[in-house]
Amino acid sequence: NNNPTGSESTPEPGFVFDHWVADKDVVLTNGDTIVAGNPITDEQVAQVVVTEALEFTAIHRDIRLDVTYVSDEHGEVIGIEEEKVIPGENPTGSETEPEPGFVFDYWIADKDVELEDGTEIPAGFPIDDEEVAQIIVEQPLELTAIHEDIRLNIVYESDEHGEITGITNELVIPDENPTGSESTPEDGFVFDYWVADIDVILEDDTEIPAGDPISPEQIPQIVVDEDIVFTAIHKDIRHKVSYESDDNGTITGTTDEVIVPEHNPNGSDSEPEEGFVFDHWVIDKDVTLEDGTVIKAGDPVAPEQVPQIIVTEDLVITAVHKDIRLNVVYESDTHGEITGITDEVVVPGRAPKGSESTPDDRYEFLYWVADKAVILEDGTEIQAGGPISSEQLLQIVIEEDLVFTAIHKVLPVPDVPNTGTFMSGIFADGNIVIPILGLSVIAALVKLIPMIFRKRVKF
Repeated sequence: NNNPTGSESTPEPGFVFDHWVADKDVVLTNGDTIVAGNPITDEQVAQVVVTEALEFTAIHRDIRLDVTYVSDEHGEVIGIEEEKVIPGENPTGSETEPEPGFVFDYWIADKDVELEDGTEIPAGFPIDDEEVAQIIVEQPLELTAIHEDIRLNIVYESDEHGEITGITNELVIPDENPTGSESTPEDGFVFDYWVADIDVILEDDTEIPAGDPISPEQIPQIVVDEDIVFTAIHKDIRHKVSYESDDNGTITGTTDEVIVPEHNPNGSDSEPEEGFVFDHWVIDKDVTLEDGTVIKAGDPVAPEQVPQIIVTEDLVITAVHKDIRLNVVYESDTHGEITGITDEVVVPGRAPKGSESTPDDRYEFLYWVADKAVILEDGTEIQAGGPISSEQLLQIVIEEDLVFTAIHKVLPVPDVPNTGTFMSGIFADGNIVIPILGLSVIAALVKLIPMIFRKRVKF
């Protein structure tokens, strides 16, 4: 029926005395009952009314703080994952194993921490291994291991004639090999090779300078030691179709185009010179149309056939023009000579340039005659063989080939008086002109006749 004196307990580091528990129910002097196992303070121990043997056990409270170690997704904690640290003391620290392509970089804490030297490090800021062991723990902490990605970036691109259809980039561990990718070329091109933006070395120590061709088989043999950009290069397999004109026209449409093999050209247009019309195209090589027709090189090709050509090689297609100009010929009758142009070509509906005729002695130019009926610009019609003046000739609308003949007339005979010594007169008989001698001349000739015969001179 008396009270115990009580006792004391010294906790181990990281713990503090909390309370006592009795192995039996006890009654305090004030009549309160404390069930066995329930907390009893030092003061209450001295108030227990002892009625039987009792055992009091000192209960200590753990005041150590939890320090937890975790890793980001690129590593794994291989040291301690959790430790309890006495407030004001330092954590031991831990270790992490990074996954391939990563290295441990630093730790970050979920709360602000202070080091032994007073340095304050905000939550989320880098903390190295040495600094972890200097943290003064004042509250529970979670330290996360952060790993650095040391993988190298491999990028796959294409030139303007294709598209990357495989992976566009990959991350490769240093000294490892890339996987490679694929490229799909556009119509008219085929994949040729890859080029790298830096010099690369293959596993067999072959060096390939930047920009030099790399085959698809060589890509997975490259030893990667820095970032690389690979570009797919495509080869143009299209055929060139060129359009030209003969000397009598000009190409007014496209002059050349590139055609995917086994496809058709679009064709072009030609503008003929005046006096010509487009007639057909000719090709420098044999070609086959879509319907199987074969056209030999140099044979006529209609405009509508050009877009049906199956192109299998480079071609030159030439526009051929037909001369529609009309031939105008200038001739003379037997009493003159053409001294101007003897012929000219005239665009239908245009007028000729005309020509000139020089008459023989004692003749003069009279007019022109045409071998066919003609019409002047004013609508006047002149029948074939009808007289045409030089002025009218320049007004004729040419619609067909023509022959113009210059007509000349004989000059009139002038009157000449008889002097009695020598008289000249003319007797016109066709084209024959006969001189008439005077009487005195005739007499002289009569005297010479016997002399001529004596000397047997023949006329």
